[in-house]
Amino acid sequence: MIRAGMARRIRLVRLAAGLIRTWRSQERLWREGTEDTLAKRDRMLAEAGLAVRRAAEDLCGVVVKAGQFLATREDILPEAFTRALNPLQDQVPKAPSEAVRRSVEEALGRPLAEVFTAFAEEPVASASLAQVHRATLKDGERVAVKVLRPGIERMVQADLATLRAILAVAGRLPGVQSRLNLNGLYEVFSGALNRELDLVQEANHMRRFTERFSDDPRVVIPAVHRDLSSRRVLVMSWMEGADLRDSGQLRAWGIDPIHLRDTLITLYARQLLVEGFVHLDPHFGNLLALPDGRLALLDHGMAMRLGQDEVAALRQLIQSVMFGHRAGVMAALQTLGFVSSRSAADLFDSLWLALHEGGNRREAMRHALRNLVNHPSFRVQTKYMLLIRCLGILKTVIETLTPGEVRWTALLPERVAPVLWQSEEASRR
Repeated sequence: MIRAGMARRIRLVRLAAGLIRTWRSQERLWREGTEDTLAKRDRMLAEAGLAVRRAAEDLCGVVVKAGQFLATREDILPEAFTRALNPLQDQVPKAPSEAVRRSVEEALGRPLAEVFTAFAEEPVASASLAQVHRATLKDGERVAVKVLRPGIERMVQADLATLRAILAVAGRLPGVQSRLNLNGLYEVFSGALNRELDLVQEANHMRRFTERFSDDPRVVIPAVHRDLSSRRVLVMSWMEGADLRDSGQLRAWGIDPIHLRDTLITLYARQLLVEGFVHLDPHFGNLLALPDGRLALLDHGMAMRLGQDEVAALRQLIQSVMFGHRAGVMAALQTLGFVSSRSAADLFDSLWLALHEGGNRREAMRHALRNLVNHPSFRVQTKYMLLIRCLGILKTVIETLTPGEVRWTALLPERVAPVLWQSEEASRR
């Protein structure tokens, strides 16, 4: 066990050393700026991204989480690097069946046969920190049993210690620490991982989401069996549904993808602008279309609480974007801590034009956003890193549901405005 842990640490350190060498080389190639050097830079970054992806697939745990996080950060990382990480899925080899059974029985304090009439040996989902098994309770109810991977807590703590040391070295690289608060990023990342390792917290998140969205008939959260759940095991109602990418099944059930898209937009607008409590991991594996058209939201381990001032600033930001009020957008960004002064106004104006000019402005907006993020007056607030990642994932899901949509500037106000009115009414109460 000690030898395996040391080998794991050595591989992570070697991977980090390779990434540091790549960073230094790509900075030099970027400064040269010729067509040949830029093409060489892209190849180098793609190889680095592939190395991270392979390590994540082999080592699982924290490395998978880190790879997924990096894959969604096109705003601050080179596209060639993030593109190589995109295929990384949170689907890893399953843990040994016998170890899983022992872990569940230890958490329950009794043999499986005393609780379940059936417990599937094969997991229906196997992720970096936990896996989910289908089971049937004594009363015949079908349930999903989420169980932490045996030994994952020890692995996560060892990986986090290695990551902290790596970030200490990376922070000395030119241009890194000025753009990213690596210490803050580590605290956010490690805090989120440690919360995910406590399934009681996830059960509490599920209860809170159920209470907050009980008035929305389009959304369903699995019910938790509290008497059977603990820090390492979570037993919840089974959700039978379809992947949102399964267009054939959606058609067979008569479900319009636009309905699911609009449900998602409204759901997340409410979380951000009214409730101040956000489900941070809306990837396809955590979203199910049920046969009756409802949307099931799964895996509530990653969630974020927003303060009243933050919710108010987000409302100001969205309202200002919708009504074309540049000063309001800049003021909201300053309140949230992303912009430290007015000196980024010119670059902000270019982003604004990219957002509001007609046609497909995706490349122009990406270029303007990258310039703004790289401006000395812009600070990427580490406390919002997971939220930014969440919104990037959500954008991908929405665009996959309705790939032909070109009316985004009109669509978002249509869906978000009613939520903003609701938030204003709630704030006046």
